Amino acid sequence: SFPVPNVPDGEVREYGVRRVEQKEYGIKTFLRPGEELKSITVRSRWITGERGRELEVVREDMRMRGHRCLWRFIFEVRGGSIFSKSYSQEVRTQEGRLLRSESANIWSPDGRPPDEVAHPIAISEALRGVDFRAGLKRNVRLWAPEGGEAPRMIITVSGVETVTVPAGTFKAWRVKMGLDMQQILGKWRSVEFLMKLLMPSFEFWYADTPTHPLVRFEGQFGPKTSAP
Repeated sequence: SFPVPNVPDGEVREYGVRRVEQKEYGIKTFLRPGEELKSITVRSRWITGERGRELEVVREDMRMRGHRCLWRFIFEVRGGSIFSKSYSQEVRTQEGRLLRSESANIWSPDGRPPDEVAHPIAISEALRGVDFRAGLKRNVRLWAPEGGEAPRMIITVSGVETVTVPAGTFKAWRVKMGLDMQQILGKWRSVEFLMKLLMPSFEFWYADTPTHPLVRFEGQFGPKTSAP
């Protein structure tokens, strides 16, 4: 579970995307040419679900070729925590033709919420409620399709930094997320350095304000994103 974030009802955030060139180690993006992200719009609102209060997060990705990808995530509130409940995705052409759609419940078959699990695309929203303080560490798992093993990630809050993006200059908490190497390597610690070069890593910057909106994101397997 994640602490309930202080997300304003009806919040809308828009992000520009800056592409990253491929480097010596690893691949910077899995998107095919023409499918690179052009812009991202995130809309959040509080709704009432079957069991009570829920947070709905809708993310609209515009692609270079003109395709539109729409993600919808539902988090359920229980006590002072939120749990990932479900997600859906659809991709349409400029003309509105449906190219792909998928949806899934993240809940376990017995109806119990998964512990500290979030879809990779929605993890940035789930982390907004974290107790931001320098040195904080916690484990999370990224949701994987049925039959796949949810990779365990380590979240580390580095501290407050000053970041400048097109929207302005912010005091922001820097949060790093990387794979738990112990889970992957086990006793083979001697190859940890090499694995860190090849495995994805992610960094988030959250404004040092009561609502902690994401103002910048950098991901090894994706584009660098900053607020316009």
